[in-house]
Amino acid sequence: MKRNYHTIVTHKSPHIDEAAAILFLREFAGNRYPGVDKAKVIFWDAGIATPDKKPWQEWHKKGYLLVGVGGSCFDEHTKDGRMKGECAALLVAKDLRIEKELYLKKVLEYVVINDTKGGNNPNDIAAVARLANEQWFETKPNETLEFIISLLSLRLNDQMDFFVNAKDEFDEYAETIPVKYGEKDIKVVFAQSNHLKLGAYARSEYGGHANVIVVQNKKGNVVITTNKLPINLNMVIMGLRNLEAKLKGKTIPFEQLMVGGTVDYASEWYYDIQSCQILNGSKSAPNVPATKITFNNLKKIIIEQLEKTDVQSRNLSMAS
Repeated sequence: MKRNYHTIVTHKSPHIDEAAAILFLREFAGNRYPGVDKAKVIFWDAGIATPDKKPWQEWHKKGYLLVGVGGSCFDEHTKDGRMKGECAALLVAKDLRIEKELYLKKVLEYVVINDTKGGNNPNDIAAVARLANEQWFETKPNETLEFIISLLSLRLNDQMDFFVNAKDEFDEYAETIPVKYGEKDIKVVFAQSNHLKLGAYARSEYGGHANVIVVQNKKGNVVITTNKLPINLNMVIMGLRNLEAKLKGKTIPFEQLMVGGTVDYASEWYYDIQSCQILNGSKSAPNVPATKITFNNLKKIIIEQLEKTDVQSRNLSMAS
């Protein structure tokens, strides 16, 4: 019969290290340590000895998991100091064999560095955790710990969303098309997806360092973003505005086709020149009407206009 783990033990005023270790146990250790996801948390004084001086293994046999205390398998402290490069969160991750998972990489790196070398940013998670302990732990110990865990949970959820969900969406829906952009060969990714991080995934090394990313959500709204390589979207916004107005039986004056912001007859499209984005609605403007341009026509226009960009830029320079 499997042992039921009913209690997690850590030290008073826990750091983000112990908070991260507890978060990992709750999220990923249900099969290895049954009941741990619902286990209550109690607090001991810091130290490698248990209150009754019995070995930590005896406590584990009774359903207590010791984290960062008692000299347990999840305690980096020893009678000679501390294990080099280790912390409670990393020990838990290694025990669960998840320490190499990409979604844990940044969280673990941050926790390990902070726990072994400290931090100097007064506004980061560890600093906020220290403030919470100073101001709340004495009167609200469990609530304080849960607050710290919630901060780390936001970061962990963000990383899992990127490395798991965004990857799945990218693999299933993204189409990468090579485009000749002047003298450069660039990658343009097109996808129809509601996932907010698909664009960021496409721009990353995991998505192939896409240069231009075009994502249309299920409502029909489109976001066009770029990576760090300088990309001129003037010709793209010109083509989109021209067609959008044409579908309404309207014509936009040439001098307005490439201006920033929005223009009459194609107000669906917002051109952010500084950040090199074209937005047909966004998280902060969710009620912008979707474009009437079909996704296939969007692909055709964007590819054609990007391929024209270098020629058009030279012509405009000569004309000026």
